[in-house]
Amino acid sequence: MRASFSAADALDVGKPSSDVETVRTYYPKESSRRFNLGLDAGPVGGWESLEVGLFFGSYRLVTNRDRAATATALRQIESADVDANDGSVRLVASRPAWGGRLLAGAEVVSRFNLEALTSQENLGPQGEQISLMRSVSIEDARQIDQALFVTFDRPLAAKALISAGLRGDRVETRNTGGFFGDRSTEHSALSGYATLTVGPFADVTTQLQVARGFRDPLLSDRYFRGPSGRGFITGNPDLEPETSLQYDASVRWAAEGRSVTLYGYLYEIDDLIERFRPQRDFFFRNRGEAEIKGLELEAQTPLAAGFSLELAAAVARGEAVEDGAPLDLIAAPNGSVTLRWAGERGFGYLRGSAIRHDDRPGPTEVERPGHELLDLGAGW
Repeated sequence: MRASFSAADALDVGKPSSDVETVRTYYPKESSRRFNLGLDAGPVGGWESLEVGLFFGSYRLVTNRDRAATATALRQIESADVDANDGSVRLVASRPAWGGRLLAGAEVVSRFNLEALTSQENLGPQGEQISLMRSVSIEDARQIDQALFVTFDRPLAAKALISAGLRGDRVETRNTGGFFGDRSTEHSALSGYATLTVGPFADVTTQLQVARGFRDPLLSDRYFRGPSGRGFITGNPDLEPETSLQYDASVRWAAEGRSVTLYGYLYEIDDLIERFRPQRDFFFRNRGEAEIKGLELEAQTPLAAGFSLELAAAVARGEAVEDGAPLDLIAAPNGSVTLRWAGERGFGYLRGSAIRHDDRPGPTEVERPGHELLDLGAGW
């Protein structure tokens, strides 16, 4: 049995932004309390092993956006005070079955008691309060995800392995009061994967995977309205969950401590949940169909005297199918070279990275020039 408790507090943390000269964003308070309890048991009722996990936590975040005064407007501070509880219960059991290993489980995950209060304060030339408006963005909201899942792994031959998994989720949300009033949603979905691993043949291992994904919008995506770290946000209570069909493949050569691996992926997403910014404020929408694809290359080789060399490169592209518009959070082409040293009591590394010009910014991003990074680290 394992038990742990963690407490974290941060005060007056600033947030970097491109418009910091006119709008300063900072977090006066961020705190969390988290308790975990886990039990790993031996054979129980015909199952070889049993794992039980419990989690409970509380979270609070205060966000301030301080907009400087102009010739036509007073200094203004927009604030959001958000707090919530989180909890989960997870049960997993495994046993040998049909020449392989079967794992089955159940999980309940919830965010509840979510409350969000917002305010807008106007200040005079000497910092005196001119006006103060308070509002309730979210009075009380909760989300609960109930799931059952099963996975199975089995060798097919001397150098082949098949893995498969299936998960069913039922996600319910409820919002009481606040900006959007009384609203609720309920969605069910199946997700899963199938993976075939073949090799090594001549030191080469190949892996192919097809997966079906499902993601329900966050409570804040649906019901929050107020300032955030990136600007003023208005949620969308009519958002639909997004689903994806994902294809992954990899080829890896490994021999005598050296390896080279090539990864490729293609993700087709339906009802993509996207944050967008038509003018000054942010909103959420279902974008429709989207596609993300890319290639990644990794290589490692040992050197003399405890040194090793690592190389990496990646290129990705993400766009909406309807009009080819780029998506958020797609990395520009990049590469890195890392020299590592590992001794009996110490370690060190030197890494050089290059990121190319990002000329396809997403709907809430800006075009960014290419740049280089140099990292040096050591420990004893």
